[in-house]
Amino acid sequence: MSEREAKRIRQACQNCRRKKTRCSGERPTCAFCARLKQACTYDDFSFSVDGERPHLSHVALSARVAMLESQLNLLNNTGRGNLFLPMGGPRIQQSTWRTPSTSASSQSTQRHRFTSLPSPTVLESLTDTYFQYCHSQPYFYFTEESFRRRLLANALPSWLLLAFVATACRFSEDPFFQGRHEEAVESYADTGWSEIHEKVFSQDDFMNVHTVQAVNMLAVIDFTAGKNQRGWVKIGLSVRFAEALNLSSEPDPALPMWLQAEHRWTFWSVYLLDRLVSCSPQHKPAIQDTDCTLDLPRQLTGSQHADGHRTRVKLASLHNMTNGAAEIDQAGHLILVASALGRVQKYSLRSAGSQHAYLPWDFRSEFASINTTLMTFESRSSLVWARIDTVLDETSLVAAENGTTAETMGILCFSHALYFTCQCILNHPFLTHRVLSSQKEAVPFSFVRSTLLASRENAVKLTLLLQYLLRNRVCLTSFLGYSAVCAGVIHCLFMRDCDVMIQETSRRMYDLTLQFLRDAPVRWQNYRRMEESLSAFDPEPEATASLVNPTSLAKMTSHPNAEEICSLLDYSWMSDQAANTKRASSRTSQTAPPPPPQDTHLQDWTSVSTVDYSDHQSVGLEQPFNVDIDALLAMGLDLEELSHVNSNTGGFRDWSHL
Repeated sequence: MSEREAKRIRQACQNCRRKKTRCSGERPTCAFCARLKQACTYDDFSFSVDGERPHLSHVALSARVAMLESQLNLLNNTGRGNLFLPMGGPRIQQSTWRTPSTSASSQSTQRHRFTSLPSPTVLESLTDTYFQYCHSQPYFYFTEESFRRRLLANALPSWLLLAFVATACRFSEDPFFQGRHEEAVESYADTGWSEIHEKVFSQDDFMNVHTVQAVNMLAVIDFTAGKNQRGWVKIGLSVRFAEALNLSSEPDPALPMWLQAEHRWTFWSVYLLDRLVSCSPQHKPAIQDTDCTLDLPRQLTGSQHADGHRTRVKLASLHNMTNGAAEIDQAGHLILVASALGRVQKYSLRSAGSQHAYLPWDFRSEFASINTTLMTFESRSSLVWARIDTVLDETSLVAAENGTTAETMGILCFSHALYFTCQCILNHPFLTHRVLSSQKEAVPFSFVRSTLLASRENAVKLTLLLQYLLRNRVCLTSFLGYSAVCAGVIHCLFMRDCDVMIQETSRRMYDLTLQFLRDAPVRWQNYRRMEESLSAFDPEPEATASLVNPTSLAKMTSHPNAEEICSLLDYSWMSDQAANTKRASSRTSQTAPPPPPQDTHLQDWTSVSTVDYSDHQSVGLEQPFNVDIDALLAMGLDLEELSHVNSNTGGFRDWSHL
């Protein structure tokens, strides 16, 4: 092959791509379009500030450096090579990250049907599935109208579509995937990753917003499948690619509104994933809040194209208490509580008490500042104190009338699950003990009592929210498994409380968290591993009783289950296939966790208010857990707190539907 034939075309114009004709790549008009005297247009989806695209050589170099750095870091940690090749298929041998069940050749043949994009009919079905079950739960990459338009015009790169298909096929009921969902997810993801890796090192103009979207989607797939090391590589790359494209700053205002919206949501989706996977004592977020000069996102309702005329709010204005919370919608509140999660991680999971400048009960402390941020979210919420089923059912009906049910309800439920998770970690009995044990000052009894109360209270609320989602078979984000474990650990600790009524309530709530992990309408592989870890948790009774007692918590020196509790609060550890396989092997002869259950009776938000609970037994679910609010709160809350809760719930006394 001659040197001329081997030279790679920089990018084909839309006409040449549609006609599958060789394009000279000349701008503004290629040779083919000039000969036919037709308009020549190119797809340029890279974004930058002030209307200027980042210099192509700079962006390409940044992408390659980021890829090489991630590869070298992973090699240092694992000693393995071939990290950027697919995990299966004919190009490489059996991967060390996948538990072998058949020979490499038979598995390659078995997966061959999932190494290329499916037919247009299946792809159209997957598009419906994606915007029904994946869109805004919690990641948001595309506006539906523009995505469908570009899909029909064949204007989307194959590697993006492969990541898109890998994300959506998990929830598909199409016969093409019947009984082979996990196989399809893995194969499509591997093929898409191979294409991305090849193009990063071979095309100068490869880097654009689609690259960030695809890598972020593939990172979620790896992380939830227990392939943590590969997942961390992709998460790091999506952050670096977003930095290279300057996505953390405002897009060119001359761009169409839908392009500006995708710019913002792509960056904030990277930000969200970075925050969620950093719920660990060992990892910290790569994106700092101070680097985010981009406006907070807004939901794209029917008035999406008029969005530019609405008041824009930045994350810093919320932190500076400039009353910006009143100007943002649920999407902005989701980012606000995700920001709070990052601060909770640093304060509770990664810092010793001696590192804090102020005592936690001091109004100048980080503890107080985080609580202020969470209260800002709470002040804009109708769900924190009200009846969960009533609020969500009513909101779902209103959203259905506006045609935004999935987007509205997905963001609403996940943001509140994230809020309750923040409260559980911030007020966690063990983490509170760790902070207070290093303090030389006397600890106020009321402070300890209020944190224990807050931990139990928010764990109950989180569990009831998860039960609502479980019964209605909706809200499918993988992070909810970690939220369930956080609540379950707190319930397990309070099962050792000296009060028998608190013990019984906590035991019932603990069972509900396990039920969620076992029966959730998803195929997330890490849920099964989380259920096993939480089920095996059996803290030492005497030390745990002291941990949940406000008179003795601050006086404890250590807890015999400290390491295990830290592991249960480590999202990365619980999702790691290798770590969980080793732990399972020590208890049984199994070499890997059993496969996740198949989806049954999967619903979407448009049918949430018409769910027939009588069918739950047929799909292996318990009947809805009947809770009387007075009885529940009296088991653990004093009269003052009970009065406060009842006054804020508008007099509702019966949670029988929860």
